Amino acid sequence: MRASSFACLAAAVVAWMLQTTSVKAEETAETKPASDDKAEGAAEEGKGDKGAAVQSGKVEEPEGGRKADSPVQIAAGAKGFAGGNLFSTPSDTPAGNDGLGFMGNAGGFGWGAGAYVEARFVKYVGLELDLLYDSSTLLRNVTYNNVVKIREKVDTKSIRIPILLKGFLPVPFGKLAVFVGPEFVRPSSASPSNEVTGGAQYLTNKEQVENGIQASTKASTMLTMGVGLALELPAKLELPIELRASKNLSQESDWASRVDAPNLPVLFPYTVAGQNTWDFRLGVGLGYRF
Repeated sequence: MRASSFACLAAAVVAWMLQTTSVKAEETAETKPASDDKAEGAAEEGKGDKGAAVQSGKVEEPEGGRKADSPVQIAAGAKGFAGGNLFSTPSDTPAGNDGLGFMGNAGGFGWGAGAYVEARFVKYVGLELDLLYDSSTLLRNVTYNNVVKIREKVDTKSIRIPILLKGFLPVPFGKLAVFVGPEFVRPSSASPSNEVTGGAQYLTNKEQVENGIQASTKASTMLTMGVGLALELPAKLELPIELRASKNLSQESDWASRVDAPNLPVLFPYTVAGQNTWDFRLGVGLGYRF
């Protein structure tokens, strides 16, 4: 009796387990196609959206993707310059003054610094505007009366404003550039000196010679040209390196236009206009690309 009851109970448990397993299998078979259908529907929907985007002529960038380059790129920063100055030999010089009065060529050192801003159009053409402070020296070593050594010197301080048209050649590490344009020089001061460097014992009018030079400020318009390279650095920084040459377009060639000596044939006193004929500058800077 007990054995038969146990057998009936076992048979009932086995039948229940078989029935439960059959129901779960049927539910799994019914659920899996539904999820597959959803996946296939989503794929078809994505294809449809992509096709619509292609048909409309618009290709959307993925979120976080790189934007197209702007047709105008702006860079700004600071530059420093150093180099040489040249004063060419003037024409129509008076005779009999042993070279004093800036009657020959002169040279010297120049340096400066300031800010720049540059606009680049479609990568290949640009325009640069600078605001620079410049300090320039012109000096000449003259033998006076065949025995006395005198150094003529004029120091000028000025503000320079170049406006440069630039052409660019993109390279993997930055941009090569050539440029040309006007540069407006507005001097703020000019300081002259005549220093006796040898044979002072033979000079009977030393005070007249040393105090006989004066200097005046005179604005100039230069033609500036050159080549450069802007190295691209991380964090949108750039390192511009360039070589400039500037020709003075407003300086006259004759001596009387460069030097005022109202008491000729007596030279002293004479006033030299503080203008360079040529400037040569090597520049280095640091800028930021917006």
